[in-house]
Amino acid sequence: MALLAAPGPASKEQVWCWKSALAYAAAALLACYTHYFGGLLVAFQALYALLACRAQGRQLLRWLGLYVLVGLGYAPWLPIFLAQLTNRHAFGAWIHRPVFMDLVAFQFFLFNLSEAIGGVVLACYALLALAGIREYMARRREGERADLFKAPGVFLALWFAGPVLLTFALSLVMQPMFVYRYFAIATMPAYVLLARALFRAPVAQKWQGWMAGAVTALLLIHLLVGLKYLVRPWHAQYREAAEYVAQHEPARDGVVLGYVWGADGRYYDYYFERAGSPLRVRFANGEKDIPELAAYLEKTPPQRLWFIITNHAPEPEMIDCLKAHMVIKERIRFYEAEIWLYVPRTPG
Repeated sequence: MALLAAPGPASKEQVWCWKSALAYAAAALLACYTHYFGGLLVAFQALYALLACRAQGRQLLRWLGLYVLVGLGYAPWLPIFLAQLTNRHAFGAWIHRPVFMDLVAFQFFLFNLSEAIGGVVLACYALLALAGIREYMARRREGERADLFKAPGVFLALWFAGPVLLTFALSLVMQPMFVYRYFAIATMPAYVLLARALFRAPVAQKWQGWMAGAVTALLLIHLLVGLKYLVRPWHAQYREAAEYVAQHEPARDGVVLGYVWGADGRYYDYYFERAGSPLRVRFANGEKDIPELAAYLEKTPPQRLWFIITNHAPEPEMIDCLKAHMVIKERIRFYEAEIWLYVPRTPG
């Protein structure tokens, strides 16, 4: 938002203002260091600006110099970013490589997880694109100079589709990182493009406002009533799972087995500490802990073993190891998390 709020380097009269340019460069650099997708937005802004000014020699050089300055400021972080692209655990080992339908499903994700609403929005985008192309071709036939790259819709389309498509491609050939919630950067242009489609619809102007209001009301009603957004949990309840164990372990000496696929199960220790509990995860490395876990259960089986599971089903070998010595007394389910309470087998 700091990047978008920064004043542009040129006024409507195309007079270059160095104060505005430096303010923009500072905001752009801040966006780059805040999040990788902030840097991606800067990259697409640079592409749009350079294409829009490609026929204006001096202006093009100014823009180019400005983005070179931003690039030099971000250069110290580039080796870290390149190293993370080749590190399986940098973005999360649980992330799978995407398929084409993930691109379509992302559209539904942006609009209340609804295929019906997402499909209608896609149709609106298609109509907006066709209207823009028709207007561009009409102006060209009339002999007017029409620069496609100066159309605001082009920048919005780059802002919306660029990060998603580029991340999709990188996820296929390098480190998988295609996760819907990572693309919050695309939410604003997605809704602005929908608004442009509604206000460019071939209907009377007075009806365009009613259409926009109706769509807004529909989305809110579907979100609050259909999805029960304010009632259902929508964030993984890792903290709630750890707090449940902390509250229901009476002697505070139960054994905790933490399982976070692709990461260290001691991730839960943070939540135990925040809850003021002395409990800590005893076994946290998934299948690597199976020999040590089997020896521990054989020698001194605990009265209670809390198995906290997230992200992914644990390895069958781990389940077999636990079943050989203990039985499940209770299963407690949370959103994207689960607790299995094991107790010793009774003789006979």
